[in-house]
Amino acid sequence: RAIYRIMKCTATISKSMVQRVFLPLLLLATSRVTASATPLRAMRSDDQMAALDYVLNMTVTSAFEAFNTSLLDIESMPAVQSVRQTISSNQSSSNGLHTQDELAFLLNGMLHELYQDAHFRVEVNEEVASTEYCHLDLCLAWLQDGNAEPAGLVNTCQTDYAEVGDEIIELGGILPRDIFARLESTIPHENIYFLQGLPSSWLVREDFLSLFEVLPLLGYSNETFVTMTVSRDGAVLPPVMVPLTQDNERSTSSTPKDSFVTYELMENSSVALFTLNECIFNETFTTVLTEFWSKVHEEGVDAVVLDLRNNRGGDATVVPAFLNHLDVPFETVFSIEQRQSEAFCQEAQFSMLCDPAFLAQFGIDASMERYNVSSPIIGALLGAQAGEPPVVKFSGDLFVLTSGTTFSSANLFAMTIQDNQLGTVVGTPTGSSLTFHGNLVPSSIPHTNLTLFLTTSFTKRETIPGAPETVLAVIPDHLVVTTPRHLAQGIDPQLAWVNFLVGPSSQASSGSVATSILVEDQTLSPTIAPISGQAGTSPSLLSAVFPWVTAILVHQFVTSSMLY
Repeated sequence: RAIYRIMKCTATISKSMVQRVFLPLLLLATSRVTASATPLRAMRSDDQMAALDYVLNMTVTSAFEAFNTSLLDIESMPAVQSVRQTISSNQSSSNGLHTQDELAFLLNGMLHELYQDAHFRVEVNEEVASTEYCHLDLCLAWLQDGNAEPAGLVNTCQTDYAEVGDEIIELGGILPRDIFARLESTIPHENIYFLQGLPSSWLVREDFLSLFEVLPLLGYSNETFVTMTVSRDGAVLPPVMVPLTQDNERSTSSTPKDSFVTYELMENSSVALFTLNECIFNETFTTVLTEFWSKVHEEGVDAVVLDLRNNRGGDATVVPAFLNHLDVPFETVFSIEQRQSEAFCQEAQFSMLCDPAFLAQFGIDASMERYNVSSPIIGALLGAQAGEPPVVKFSGDLFVLTSGTTFSSANLFAMTIQDNQLGTVVGTPTGSSLTFHGNLVPSSIPHTNLTLFLTTSFTKRETIPGAPETVLAVIPDHLVVTTPRHLAQGIDPQLAWVNFLVGPSSQASSGSVATSILVEDQTLSPTIAPISGQAGTSPSLLSAVFPWVTAILVHQFVTSSMLY
């Protein structure tokens, strides 16, 4: 323990000295983790039982999936009985304590077994997670190659303990495949790609590290170190000890967060890149969008790339706002079925969806606990909120970049483009099913710092002629994966592949090295999946707008209905 305290206070000791002198001593002491003996965020079993009761009651009274399900029905389900039994067994232990973190994973595992709904989940309060939870001084992410299991676990940022592109061999003595198996059995998801696109911050946070058994459930602190073995350029390096630290103590460089929406005209290229990391329809979005399309027309751009790889969803109004600039029409490809409840109607953002006068304008009977909003109505509302279509339209090629992180409304964005054959999808499969639940009602779980995100609606994909039949995810037309080599060399393989498809004038912008690696090295080349046709003529536009709906009501309906 004295060694730990020395290392904790070694601001003047070099990294090399730590690794050469102290690391061997630490590795002799433990092959996995060092820890203090003070339990963190402990809970009594009766409080855990009360938290479980709260989640079950909210589910029965408000969740779309539990419509016509009684509390007796849900209590009889094996997943619920298993969690209740686990909590009960703790009452007979020596101290009757369990952690809040373990409760969160117990509840998430139960919800996944019941509903397989990635939106319906339990999370640590965001402010608590950012201020009180420790993280490993790493940036971890799964390599996605379109298969059921990830291609590997890599570090994606430069730290004192790993370089960009380092592939994790072991973390705390645990193999990456075993870490992924824990996620698969615990985290609610609709497809496996969602797990491969989980936030990097989750994979290095102390509660997830406990789930992976990299850390113990009780008894660790910010004096803890975890052993890590990595592979770099094909060679396995000696183990290093990575500290568990507060965010402000991490060695990763702290840079201001980029705007959720940006654009770039690629140098020496006829390609323009529009990056949308969150679906937010506001003044910032509309301003940047207008500037982007003006530049596209001024510069005579041949191809537009819409980057949704880091977009977890939001307001679907961004979809028609963007697509209205294309010279081909499109259909709204989804409808929504909504469940009303006291919890749902108390949410200010959903108040209009419980208003009989508002719903009557669409022929919806507000006395019904469940009602349907058809795709033509959604299309009209979204279109009205998005504003008048521009006069000048874009007639070039459209490409969409996706990944397992592409989720919810971002998934709808990519789906609308692919189903209407408006463009070409490049990357890896999205993290949402094409039919999923949404309209989240958040609530605080008693006796915890946990938030329950409960889903109250059902978003149904409306298949149109020529659309892919798959419902598991948006499957890219061109499956292009990222490898450790790409990360280490700073290459964006998806963008490089688009440049290659567009033609020689655009390949220069991605760099000859990037294009050469992508095309000549067969291990890095994409697999082309013949899922749907290339861009072409699409079905007719549903352009009807109900004149009696005011702009305020339209905005209320759209932003509340399509939120992640």
